[in-house]
Amino acid sequence: MSCRVDAGKGTILSTDSGDKDFSINNFGGEAPKVVLMFPSEQDVDGRSNDAKWGMGVLTDDAKYFMGGRMQNNVASSNTQSIHTGTECLAAINSSSTAIAWSATGAATPMSADKFTLDINNAPGSDKDFGYLAIGGSDVEVDVGSFSLETDAQQTISGLPFEPEALILMTVRMDENIEATTNYSNDVRLSIGFSDGTTEFNSCMSSNHSSNPTLCWKTTRSDSILTAQAFSDGSPNGKASLNSFTSDGFILDHTDTWAGTYRVVYIALRGVNFKTGSTTHQTSTGNFDVTGVGFKGQALMMIQGGNMTAYDTVKADAVMFGGFATSASARWTSGCTDDSGITPSETQTVNDDDKCLVRYGAHSTTIIAEIDFVSWNSDGFTLDQVDSNNTTHVIQYLVIGGVVDDEHAVCRGIRRGVMMGVL
Repeated sequence: MSCRVDAGKGTILSTDSGDKDFSINNFGGEAPKVVLMFPSEQDVDGRSNDAKWGMGVLTDDAKYFMGGRMQNNVASSNTQSIHTGTECLAAINSSSTAIAWSATGAATPMSADKFTLDINNAPGSDKDFGYLAIGGSDVEVDVGSFSLETDAQQTISGLPFEPEALILMTVRMDENIEATTNYSNDVRLSIGFSDGTTEFNSCMSSNHSSNPTLCWKTTRSDSILTAQAFSDGSPNGKASLNSFTSDGFILDHTDTWAGTYRVVYIALRGVNFKTGSTTHQTSTGNFDVTGVGFKGQALMMIQGGNMTAYDTVKADAVMFGGFATSASARWTSGCTDDSGITPSETQTVNDDDKCLVRYGAHSTTIIAEIDFVSWNSDGFTLDQVDSNNTTHVIQYLVIGGVVDDEHAVCRGIRRGVMMGVL
């Protein structure tokens, strides 16, 4: 199977304008097919005031970003969401509804051994971002968006293939995302993924103009997307993957969505995918994550703060993400918003030599860090660099890799049946 991946850090300088190339490794002269991105608010590892975070995606013919801003040190919380189909990286000004900095795909965004961004709004200071580039002759990718419905079941069709893995993200807005950048008060961000069998998502919410701040977090194993009520953090919208179809997927809305939501999807096919979960360890050192079923090539991780169990709710808005392809190619960033205090305490954090970092909403220091060590035949090895006193849950998606003969034969039979060959 041909799957090419690379993870790492890019930097947008305050002096950048127009097209800028970002070189990637391991692609052998091929162009990537999709690049996933997590932003930060500085060009060094650590933290910065104001929570500005989200997720971006770029292909040859699509670019999206969804995220939010939670302002630091204000008496009445100042939070806003952003969703755009014209940018792949973006941040909102700390105190006003306007773009602070952004980047979109260049006219030719994907080419041999690189991707190219058009820096159309340069930041006031240099900003790093993390990326996961995916390609290879066997990889198929489709990226698009749709609006969530209030019906119990919703079918998304028109994709060029039957997916084998799905990444979804949403915020509470439903304007014309394909052509414009839109904002709304409050932050409700959810990112989830599924391999067709197992699904997870993390969600954070922060209420605009609340005094003291009112925010929540959850990590769920019963859905691929979630929204939270500001009153108590309980779900006021939940979607679970029912099945993949020949040209899309079916969602079951197990909790009716309160309000309008736009969803961006990244559908993947052609190699191996596995969704699973692990936890932070209570002591430092290496630990193995097994049960993947193949030797992977790319790892995406999401954590919704200090959740010790799935499908529960805690105060504070916290979410962190990470990418890794090897022990020397990884990135992590995220944000926090402390609930129930005045003035607000919010921050964005990042680290380019770890694959997952977690700061507490009540702390400006690292609570736990994980680094990537190696791929194994049935999973991967991580290093708990800073020990955590509680086994907080982490969700992951593994992409690519080599399967053993038994899995390869079963996969070949399944594809043959789907294509009408067998």
